Amino acid sequence: MDAYQIRVIKAYSHSNHLRLYAVPEPERQIHPFLLFIRIFASDKKYEP
Repeated sequence: MDAYQIRVIKAYSHSNHLRLYAVPEPERQIHPFLLFIRIFASDKKYEP
């Protein structure tokens, strides 16, 4: 991982708690790390 990716992950780790409440109820049963991956992968804003 380069420094850019680490900064992005840190930013997500701080905002992820709030974003969890924005997902549909069935998805809240997903393991938090997998949900984190899904949110991270679906957010085009942080793609290089």
